[in-house]
Amino acid sequence: YVTSQVVDNTYYFGVGGAYGASLGYKLDLPPQRSSRITKLKSPIGGKITKYGNMYVSSSCYEGCTYSLFNPATLTTSPLQRMADANNGYISNHKEEFVGIDSQGRMILNIRDIPKDSNNQQSFETEMIAAVPLNDEKSTTSLLKAADLPEKIHKYFMIDGIDKILMLGSSKAYVYNIATNKFNEIQIGSKH
Repeated sequence: YVTSQVVDNTYYFGVGGAYGASLGYKLDLPPQRSSRITKLKSPIGGKITKYGNMYVSSSCYEGCTYSLFNPATLTTSPLQRMADANNGYISNHKEEFVGIDSQGRMILNIRDIPKDSNNQQSFETEMIAAVPLNDEKSTTSLLKAADLPEKIHKYFMIDGIDKILMLGSSKAYVYNIATNKFNEIQIGSKH
């Protein structure tokens, strides 16, 4: 398997086996006659995504791992909280990953999980929170359950856009993180 991508002014590329390819080499752009391919000390995952001024490298095989990537030093630091919240096949996690906002914060649905419950339908939102990627121990509440317009069943977010689509039992809403306001979306009604 092979992978490659351009991030800022650098071309990253690499190969890999059964678990997928990892970015293990770099070439500064634009290439010059004196340019050299540099082998990284350790592979940085299969993909790099930039959020604001932060870079996240990811690698996925039967679950995903995430790291904060520093392109100046070519070093990574694990994002364990993001990995735990994002690996959806583990259904009993208290934190469910929703997306990443334009400020480089994870948006999490922090759920209230009743004891002895394996049914995800009973996992109700305790709060929607923001966690800076560069400080996973810090949690800022954006919305408490009481602030939601109704019981929300599902959250969707496009990374980098500060809006969350929320699906309730009878209505849909768009929550704007920047303005802290809800807009109800009109959906066709049954006759």
